[in-house]
Formats: sequence, C-alpha cells, structure tokens
Amino acid sequence: MEGEGSVQESQADSFTSDPTVNNDGDTLAQEALQVDQSGLNIREQQATEIRELEKDIGDLHDISKHINVMIVDQGSQIDRIELHTEKAAHRTEKGTANTTTAVVLKRQNNTLLIALLVAGGGVLLFIIIVIIILAVVLTRND
Repeated sequence: MEGEGSVQESQADSFTSDPTVNNDGDTLAQEALQVDQSGLNIREQQATEIRELEKDIGDLHDISKHINVMIVDQGSQIDRIELHTEKAAHRTEKGTANTTTAVVLKRQNNTLLIALLVAGGGVLLFIIIVIIILAVVLTRND
C-alpha cells in the first residue's frame, strides 16, 4: 500500500500545485468575480455611451429648433422682400404711366407755346402796322 499512498500523495501534490485547481473553490469564485467585474465594466461603458447618445440627441434637437427659428425668420424676410418687390413694381408701372403722360403734356405745351408765340407775333405785327398807319395819317394831316 505504500505504492498507493505515494500515488495518492502525488495526486494530492498535483492538485495543490495546479493553480487552476483549488480545493477551497477560491479559483472559481475569483473567475466568477472577474466575469462579474467585466460584465460590470461593459454595463458601465454602455451606460456612458447611452448618456453620450442622449446628449448628442439633445444637441441635435437644439440644432433642429434653431434651424426652425431661422427658417421662420427667413420666411418673414422673404415675405417682406416680396412685398417690397410688389410695391416697387407697382410704383414703376405708375412712374412709367406718369412719364408717358408728361411726354404728351410737354408736346401739347410746346404746341400751345408755339401757337401763343405766333399769335403774339401776329398781335405785335398788327400793332406795328396800326402805329405805322397812324403815323402816316397823322403826318399827312399836318
């Protein structure tokens, strides 16, 4: 039995010298603890990533709000530009009509001025002729 005892001792020594085998179960507990710790690390990393994602989504929401405000402001500006453009077009049409009327009135005024000058010249010529006739008649009577 001596041989058996040495075999058992040899097996017992191999169990105690093997780092993966522990009679107390400490190795299994350590492995379980490591698995739990790595799972905890993964969960913490996921939680951090989720918080970052929530922050990024919040930032996108804020950007979206700012873009909507800018779009509304630009829409108002475009409406004002359209209004001013319509007013300018209306005033241009009115200005064109007034210019056409002014050209017609100027032609009429020029015609009237020429007629007045001719009439004034005729009256002046008539007065001169009357004065000459009177001068001749008065000089004969003398």
